[in-house]
Amino acid sequence: MHLLSAINNNVNEWHDTLNFTEEKPRLPLPYVLGGSFKLAGHELSALDMRSGASKSETFPFKSIYYSDELTAALENVDVAILSGSFALKALLKQSLYIRMQKKILYFTYVMTPKNVSWKQRIEEVAIKLLANSARGVVVMTTEQESLARKLLGNAAPVIKLNCGIDTSFYRVQSSLSDVPEQYKCIVDELLNYPYVVMPGDQLRCNDDVLRFVENTGIRLVRITQSGTKLLKQKILDRGLGDRIFVFEKISYPFVRFILQHALAYAGLVDSSWQPAGWTVACETLASGLPMVVYEGLVSRELQTLQIPSELMRVVPLNDVDEFSKQMLEILYLKETSLFTKQSMDFAAQCLDFSITAPDFVKQVEAISER
Repeated sequence: MHLLSAINNNVNEWHDTLNFTEEKPRLPLPYVLGGSFKLAGHELSALDMRSGASKSETFPFKSIYYSDELTAALENVDVAILSGSFALKALLKQSLYIRMQKKILYFTYVMTPKNVSWKQRIEEVAIKLLANSARGVVVMTTEQESLARKLLGNAAPVIKLNCGIDTSFYRVQSSLSDVPEQYKCIVDELLNYPYVVMPGDQLRCNDDVLRFVENTGIRLVRITQSGTKLLKQKILDRGLGDRIFVFEKISYPFVRFILQHALAYAGLVDSSWQPAGWTVACETLASGLPMVVYEGLVSRELQTLQIPSELMRVVPLNDVDEFSKQMLEILYLKETSLFTKQSMDFAAQCLDFSITAPDFVKQVEAISER
């Protein structure tokens, strides 16, 4: 089988999925949509959405196409996995041809118990209308799979992508050498008291973070890639500079260090309409942490995977008071080290992409043979 996957001028991240290193985890989507297919003996090509990748050094891809070359790319592959408005436009264009070839698997994060915005409703209507032009639809959780089957009926097959992570990276024991020099004074102070951690950017409830810290006095480390100017100002305005520590664009070994020395994961994330925070939840479990999370697609998917109840406490979205109560109970247990092995074992057995990805490959293989 020859698979076409979308990339964003990041060939190196796809290349790196084939080799483990202690310095950087293999990333989930490049592994499951690329490396896992190469390991299964399939050919792989890329559609570069930024149209900037070199076409002379293509490994691990057989060929690299730019976004305006989709038609040519589809002629040379068996299946393409595409997402977003680009994929919907491609499906619409294909639907206008009488003798069209159904090669596009539409990958979506949005398949919700109830539509919480007009944009989400429009996307689901579009999926339903264009499903007959697709090879299939790919979603991320068991609940979304059920909803998609109900929405689409026999219009298109539905595949659930079990998007695991590189748990091996997070099992590597960290050390102070992983802490950059400019952060060592802050880390020395941080390690004097228990703290919880909240990584990530998308759909994080930063105002709830402030209220949680004010409620409990628990120190919190916020790890993010961007958009912290407003958060930092609010931290200063509310006098929480000695309680909330913000780290931006830090190295993976430093992230691992922070995770391994944390008390728990604070899952103040809105996953009511898409599985936001899934990767971070997996990473924290792989690092040996228990968690308190807002109820949503992520918490329900972990429950479907039969996560031990003691590792995850679930509270209603934006109920900061109950969230604070549950996190304080974990703190008062003073036995969080007992969770470490259980959490890491669960992640290794259920969340590692070397275990979850092969099932996805088999489902795509089955669809490509139809």
